[in-house]
Amino acid sequence: MARPDPGPDASHSAAPPDWYSHGLNRLFYYRIAQTAASTLPRPARLRLARGLGRLLSRAVPAERRAVRSNLARVLAGASPRELDRRVSETFANFGVFFADLLTLNRRPAADLDAYVASDEGEHHLDTALAAGRGVVLLTAHLGNWEFAGRLLSSRGRRTAHVVLSAEQDQALERYLRLDSPQLRFVTRRHATSTLGLLAALRRAELVAMQADRPTGGRGDAIVPFFGEPRARRALRW
Repeated sequence: MARPDPGPDASHSAAPPDWYSHGLNRLFYYRIAQTAASTLPRPARLRLARGLGRLLSRAVPAERRAVRSNLARVLAGASPRELDRRVSETFANFGVFFADLLTLNRRPAADLDAYVASDEGEHHLDTALAAGRGVVLLTAHLGNWEFAGRLLSSRGRRTAHVVLSAEQDQALERYLRLDSPQLRFVTRRHATSTLGLLAALRRAELVAMQADRPTGGRGDAIVPFFGEPRARRALRW
């Protein structure tokens, strides 16, 4: 979820903010949602999730404003009505991703390919792997990226190490990050947490991480975002 915008007068030299986490991001609420979602077949579950996502957008005005501010930059010139429609669609899509996170991501990795309609650019990964060296995969905190991490292990790839920041609720962290024989979650808690990743790359394994989640550390940087230099982005390792 986007963090509320600091505004056009925010100093570029200001310390990047800690990552935003909503009060609902707790294991108790996840378990309730997971139990409810599991009772429905997937088509009905996704329709319900989209509707609930739109309703949620009305209950979290600060988050809705932040999403609208970002979309106004991305969709320069869009009318207020169009922006409102896109904001509602963003929250609807979030509902879908969240429903899949609670259900599909807990299924065996071998079952996940059945839920992929199409893929694009996978040959680039095949080319990188053919070199016989480790590969770093860099992505954004966008869509169901957890699902993508599990797909790496389901398609006969080498062991994948997914680098993540610690959750505020450690019980939720354990619930979401289920290791498998070919998938390892690496929680970035202190400076030495990721030392093992270098050894993994030397073993020609995969290291996946996000590059857009500010943590308030030295890896954070200010970069342009659709022409707006005040946007913040984190380079995480």
